[in-house]
Amino acid sequence: MTRRLLALPAVTGAIAVVAATAKGLYVSPDAVFYVGTARNWLDGRGFTPPAGLPPLEHFPPLFTVVLAALGKVGMDPLTSARVVNGLAFAGIVLLVGVVVRRQTGSFPAALVAGVLASAAVDLLTYSASALSEPLFILLGISGLVVLAAYLDRPRPILLAAAAALVGAAFLTRYVGIALVAAGVAALLWRRRWVAAGLFGAVSMAPVAAWIVWAGTRGPSDRTVTLHVFGGEYLGQAARPLSRWLVPWPKPPVGLVLAILLVAGGVALARRLPAARRPTPALSWLLIAFAIAYLAALLANRALTDATGRLDARFLAPLHVVAILLVVPALHRRTLPKAALALAGVLVLGQVVDAVAWTAGGLTDESVQRRGYTAAAWERSPIVAELAGTEAPVYTNGFDALFLHTGRSSIPIPAEKDYLTGRPNPRYADELATMRMTGGYLAYFDAVTFRRSFLPSRAELEAALPLEVVRTEPLGTLYRIR
Repeated sequence: MTRRLLALPAVTGAIAVVAATAKGLYVSPDAVFYVGTARNWLDGRGFTPPAGLPPLEHFPPLFTVVLAALGKVGMDPLTSARVVNGLAFAGIVLLVGVVVRRQTGSFPAALVAGVLASAAVDLLTYSASALSEPLFILLGISGLVVLAAYLDRPRPILLAAAAALVGAAFLTRYVGIALVAAGVAALLWRRRWVAAGLFGAVSMAPVAAWIVWAGTRGPSDRTVTLHVFGGEYLGQAARPLSRWLVPWPKPPVGLVLAILLVAGGVALARRLPAARRPTPALSWLLIAFAIAYLAALLANRALTDATGRLDARFLAPLHVVAILLVVPALHRRTLPKAALALAGVLVLGQVVDAVAWTAGGLTDESVQRRGYTAAAWERSPIVAELAGTEAPVYTNGFDALFLHTGRSSIPIPAEKDYLTGRPNPRYADELATMRMTGGYLAYFDAVTFRRSFLPSRAELEAALPLEVVRTEPLGTLYRIR
């Protein structure tokens, strides 16, 4: 009976995701890449992303392939994303509970861990999106769990399964290189030289083959350029990290409270006697992965992507790692009643936060909550008008137009490269082409993703001969005279 109860948080979390996405998944430009590429493939246009989005090699292919595979049985890729991510989230929660149960032998500890995972608003948010994070987390953490089992009891089948799972995670997100690094490091530490070589080769082979193949389909948009970052980039982590412990208030107060709680917990844990057990291999693997993962994020921001972020989306895998490390560590100690009561309050706060998130999803159709599937996009007169015209359309919302109409449009000329931050040397020539070509300019104020590298509405109005055709809350449609 207790084993079945471990599935309860997973089922509850999946229900929350299904309920919160009834009015649409959250869809961002990255999500349109996955969904749009899958639709192009299914519609016979080849395995190619929608016009204006990054080249094929920019994202690894597994999530897109899964969406397209479900499309072969009649499911639209956007619906497929809802199914895949809902199931992946349930799998993550169940995996957390099972792992903690095996590490501690305690059903209550396992149940608490499962509840914390199912109530994690960052995991819920991205499981309610058309993004690849849930599948990556499920595959990656599963790979580390199986590799830990191999380290405890070496069997070739376990090594092969771990390499396959990590390879699949790497083929879902490039930051999966951190999983490979952690696994190879752990195997080398145990002096399993041959196993380390095999694990590294097998887990990296799919991505290597993908890069070679995708490279024949067009040039990469990634170049190595130093992008110095500072406190603003690191400060993006304040809200998600504090929310792992205290949903309210927001930083800076919430961050201070979270830091005090962590510091107090560490100090208390050091004073309390702990059951003397060897540190599980999985704990070392998780720690190695966390270090390698953060290093990969920082290297990406510093060298290849000036728009890289350190927000809840990119920190979500580390939230799962934190649960898997902290719950067993606390279980090994006999906590005083006051500490247990405080822990109960913190867990309850996470549950309340998750309930509030789910309740908001039942009614909230805003752009902030839904992205490109918001009601404003679904009902937009501008989108409807552009769907019926054959004239050229320049826009900062080319991905949204593709999602809703299936038509291609032309991105507004960029003032600077979105990855390197360097000025676009052809910007003036591209504006001149817009003047000569004519057609329409659809400027969507609701599209905030590209403001850092595209011209503003005022700059375009000053540079081009424009006539207002229609204005609505999403933005303005102009005719280029």
